[in-house]
Amino acid sequence: MRICVCISPAPDLEMLAEEDWVIEDTHIDVSFVKQQLNCFDESALETALRLSDALGSCRLTALTIGGRESENFMKTLYALGFDQ
Repeated sequence: MRICVCISPAPDLEMLAEEDWVIEDTHIDVSFVKQQLNCFDESALETALRLSDALGSCRLTALTIGGRESENFMKTLYALGFDQ
């Protein structure tokens, strides 16, 4: 069985200070803010890992449409047991 989990890292907007909320050209600069997964993505990843442990012969795949900011999440998922 193959299980594919789609994740979407997003910036942690709670790290922004009041003065960082200045909007220039309808864009807020969040390039310096740490990326995080939302609780639904974390739950889906945990459920996939539990299913894999219970069934034994599963291939786990994590899919994200992100740039370099997603690399840390993907490395962590490889370490947890995801195959791709």
